[in-house]
Amino acid sequence: MYLFASLFIVAGTSHFLLDRFFLRIMPKWVPFPKFVNYASGLAEILLGLLLFPDLTRSYAAWLLFALLLAVWPANFYHYFSRNKMDPPKWVLLARLPLQIPLLYWAYSFTW
Repeated sequence: MYLFASLFIVAGTSHFLLDRFFLRIMPKWVPFPKFVNYASGLAEILLGLLLFPDLTRSYAAWLLFALLLAVWPANFYHYFSRNKMDPPKWVLLARLPLQIPLLYWAYSFTW
């Protein structure tokens, strides 16, 4: 649980430190992209922290499950709209199925 929570705290922090990267991979149809980027980063940090207490763990895990589903389209968008500054295409492709074990991992903390 500590590793999973830390992963989201670090990932959420990166939304603030690497905001240009996240804005570049966000689908064009997302309204208010800066707000959405910072809100999702803050959500990842807070939900990662809320995984620690027993009282809030299940709720945080369900919300992280939903968040993982919500951001998955950005990974597909990033793969299909790749530009020169992106990692190699195989890295972006390998990232797509990675969401499945993360979803399972989040679900494992819901009970």
